[in-house]
Amino acid sequence: MFWKAIVVLVAFLAQVCSKYWPFRESLPLTYPYPKIDPFFDQSKGGWKQRF
Repeated sequence: MFWKAIVVLVAFLAQVCSKYWPFRESLPLTYPYPKIDPFFDQSKGGWKQRF
């Protein structure tokens, strides 16, 4: 269970950092757990634009 907490923490930090990451769509940082990312839209087949 401890590794799960680390994964969630890393995913959260990735969310914060990816706001300034210009290649968000080419680098899905939370790929193993896309549901953590509120900007992941499966109906469009990928990542939503942040702006």
